[in-house]
Parts: sequence; C-alpha cells; structure tokens
Amino acid sequence: MPQPGAKAIALLAYLTLEPRPHSREALADLLWGESPEAEARASLRQVLKQVRTSLGDVVRCDRQVVELAQPLRCDVAEFVVKAEPDPEAAAAIDIPRFLAGFSIRHAPRFDDWIAETRESLLRRYTGVLGALARDAMDRRRWREAAERADRWLACDHLSEEAARVAIEARYLGGDRGAALSRLVEYRTLLLRETGCEPSQALIALGHRIETEAAQAPRPVSDEWYARAASFEASLIGREEEWNTLVKAWKDAAKGVRRIVLVEGEAGIGKSRLVEEFLRTVVADGVTVLRGRGYDATAAVPFTPIVEALRGAMEAPGLAGTDPEWLTESARLLPELRQRFPGLAEPEPGADPTDAWRLYEGIAQLIASLAAERPVVISVDDLQWCDEDSCKLIQFLARRLEGSPLLWLGTVTLGELERDAPAARLCRTLRAKAGAETIALSGLDEEEVWRLVREMGHVSTPTGARRFARRIYRITGGNPFYIFELIKAMFVQGLLAADEQSGEWTAAPSALETGREFPVSQTVHDVIAEQVDRLPRELGEVLITVAVAGGPGCRPAVLSHVHGISRLHAAAICDALAERRLMVEGGGAYRCLHPVIAHV
Repeated sequence: MPQPGAKAIALLAYLTLEPRPHSREALADLLWGESPEAEARASLRQVLKQVRTSLGDVVRCDRQVVELAQPLRCDVAEFVVKAEPDPEAAAAIDIPRFLAGFSIRHAPRFDDWIAETRESLLRRYTGVLGALARDAMDRRRWREAAERADRWLACDHLSEEAARVAIEARYLGGDRGAALSRLVEYRTLLLRETGCEPSQALIALGHRIETEAAQAPRPVSDEWYARAASFEASLIGREEEWNTLVKAWKDAAKGVRRIVLVEGEAGIGKSRLVEEFLRTVVADGVTVLRGRGYDATAAVPFTPIVEALRGAMEAPGLAGTDPEWLTESARLLPELRQRFPGLAEPEPGADPTDAWRLYEGIAQLIASLAAERPVVISVDDLQWCDEDSCKLIQFLARRLEGSPLLWLGTVTLGELERDAPAARLCRTLRAKAGAETIALSGLDEEEVWRLVREMGHVSTPTGARRFARRIYRITGGNPFYIFELIKAMFVQGLLAADEQSGEWTAAPSALETGREFPVSQTVHDVIAEQVDRLPRELGEVLITVAVAGGPGCRPAVLSHVHGISRLHAAAICDALAERRLMVEGGGAYRCLHPVIAHV
C-alpha cells in the first residue's frame, strides 16, 4: 500500500488538530498558497485521493468542505485531552518535538500554522510541567520536582519561576552545590540572552543557600557510593507531622509564639524531618538559628545557644539591637565585637556571671531579628543540653512570647534521666501555651515498601515487595536502621544497582528465609554506645533478654536468672522500655528491634 506523501501528512495533521469542517478553498490556500487557485484545488483533489487509497475512508468530503470521518489517534490530540484530568500522562508526551523538522514547499500559511500551534502547545505543556513541579514541591518530592522543573526550563529557558523551582528543589533535597550551579547557569544564560540580571528575589535565594543552608546529608563511605547508583528518598510516612510543623510556623509568623518538640527513639528520623522543614523556611527567607546539644557531662556551657546565635551574624535586623544589649550578648558571642567594633567594653567590676543581663541581651538580639523577619530557633538533641543552656532557653521562651518565633527541639527518648536539667526543660516547654509534641514512630510495612520502591527504582515489585517486608521485620521501620542495613547489603554484594536505570537487584541469597542480614558498623557503634551508658544492672538484663530471643522473657524468669525480686526485675524492664531498648507484650519483654538483639 503506498504511503501518504508530505502534503497528505500535513492535511491529516491539520484536520486532526483542527477538528471541524474546512472549505476546500481554505485547505488549498493553506497547503498550496503560492500556486494558482485552480492548480491548488486540483492538487487538493489528488491528495484526498491519495489519502483514501492509503488509509481508506478516514476523510469525509463533498464539493464544498472536507473533514475527518472519525477522530484519528494522535499523541498531540491525546495531550490536549489529558492536560487537565491526567497531567502525568500528558507530560509524558513529547510536545516539544511537535512536527519538528517537518515542512512542505510553497505553503507559508501552513508554516505559520505550525509555528502558532507549536507555541500554543508549548505554553500548555510548560503549564502542565509547572503544575507538576509545584505539586511535587508541595509533596516534598524534591528529585521529582527538580526533574519537572528542568524539563520546564528546557521549554522556556528564560522562565525565572522554572529556574527558581529547579534551584530550590535541589537545595531542599540536600544538594546545595547543584542548586548553586543551576543558579549560575541560569544567570549566565539570562545575561547572554537579555543582558539582565535575575530578580532580587532569586539572587536573595542564592545568597540564603550559600550562607544559611542546612548541613549536607551525612556522607556515606566510598565503597558504598561505588556500589549504589542512588540512595535518595523522599520524606515518607511523615505527612501529618509535616503539616503540624507548617501550621505551627504559620502561627508563629503571625506573632503567636509556638513550641514544637519532635520526640522519638534514636534513628527514627527526627533530625531529617526538622532539617527538611528548616530548608523549606530558609528558602522562603526566614531567619533560622540552629544549634545542637552535646553530651551534657562534657559540654561547654551555652554551646547550643552559641551555635545558634552564630547563624545571626549576617541576619537582617541584627544591627537594630541596642548597643547596650549587643555588649551583653558579646559576652557569649565575641564575634559581635568584630562585626560592631564600637561596642563598649564591660563595665569595670561588672560581675561576668550576671545571668539576667546576659539573658536579656540575648533576648533583645533575637527580638531585633524577629522584628525584621520571622525567626525559627532549632535545637537538635535537646536531651544533651547543659544546665546553663537549659536555663537560658527557658528564659527566652518566656521572654519572647509575643515575637514571631518558632522554637523547635528534637528529643531522643530513652536518653533523658528524669532529674536532668534537659528533662526539666522539656517538661516546662511541653506545659507552655502554644506547645505541641510530635511523637515519631517507625515506618509501617507499606511505608517501608514505598521507601524501597523509590530508592531502588523498582519496576518489578514481586521480589522487591518480599525484600521490603523482611527489611521491615528486621528494623521495625526505624529509618536509620533501614538505611544502614541496605548500605551494608550493598557492601557485601547482597544488593546491586543497574548502572543505566539505577534499579536495585537482590542476590537470591538475600531473599532466603532465615538468612541473617548484616549489621553495619555504624549501627553497631550507635547501639553499643547507648548500651554502654546503661547502669550495670540494666545492661545485664538487656543482654539476657537479647540472648533469650523468641517471644521474650517474663520478669519471673529474669528474677530467677539474676537473683532479684520479680518486682525489681519488672522495674528494670520498664526502665529499659523507657529507653526504647525493650518493649513489653503479653507480660513478656523483648528487644525493641532485632537489630538491638543482634548487637
């Protein structure tokens, strides 16, 4: 069967995308506009005959008009239909290649139609990509948002909104270097094409990424990186907790003091949740002050506060602090004297331990920052804060009650002694108006499957689903244990990643029932350190329960083994449960996770 020629293809394309009756005169003018009218109409008759010969009765025509007898299957028409109800499917259609390289001679009006239609389709296509990119940002799927934004920018390479999403998605995903590189690329292109600089808003975003960016994700070993194509994942299973943080921030931005404590066992994802949230608000132009608690027995006084205040050195509003209070703050933050050389020296004979003036100085400094733009103060590992830091935080939380300020703290359950200063601080903060606690638990089996599917680029779910189920049973859904377990499996060759697709494949032995999975040295060290800090009696009972395995041990058994009363054995087990090392079920106690028992 003869194939239709270029004019026939052009005619079918036009009739498909302009689905209505068209006069013969108009079609002749469209496709043979530079030919005499009689010759053009004759050529149209020949093309219609060619179409009927090649494709059958796809075209219905009479002496006056021509139209399609029925709709033809066409990817562009499919895009138009799916653009709103199914944007994912619409975005998969390669609209930028619409009739690319296709032209016919002596038909300037057809060339104009192609140009106009391509421009209209590209506008709609970039609208779809933009909506998908923004939706991915809203869902915190940073890698997906960056990919959508890159495609958007490829179609509309001067779009600042597309550039901003591409930059911001990389930053929020933890890749500050890639975000800054994207900004440099866009700025270079814009200068070359238009001679203009990006907007102040985009330049300010770049500055915030450079100076206020969150710490990069914890690096993994070279051996791991060489064996795994990708180890990135969205923040899965934390949607409700994320919404709580967003609501608290919106309240704080309106001047309502909010306090949010994020609590959970070690490795449950407290820092990851807060870090992603902080990157989001930093990108929005918020002043973020972040510090971290360290082992209270060895920590230098005020270390978390000093760390946090160092983030204020270049923040807007700092210069608005009264010099008297800057002088007081400089007792804790000597860098202020370099920024403001004219600050007065402390008065001779002044008591360097005058706590109230120091506390008030810090409060005045933070209030000045908050008067310029909202402030988030985040303290990671609040349970390790020293006594001086705890007193200062408690003072600031009360003193700055009316400022647009959000306090964030992460607390590792099981690390707090009841009478420790940090424990008293947490109880005080929880009792304050506007305070809220986010209690993180492990991922459930479905969420672990989503995590494995995303990280492993899974296309064949059967074996992968079984693999994810085993990961869940071993780790109890603890994200840190999950990541470290998978890391160890790559190192030992139980997992591999396809170089092209990045899809993970498991060795047959990795799916064998009863196979003992590896425990990375990192996990071993973290758990061992936690066990080493236990009082001797608690450590001995934990070892007994770990060795016993199975459904666990009852206090009566532990009483007999250790020569203590049942009541005392039960009290020890409860203390270990409070430390998130054991869990009780049906009157028996077992290790919270099989990984703990292994260590």
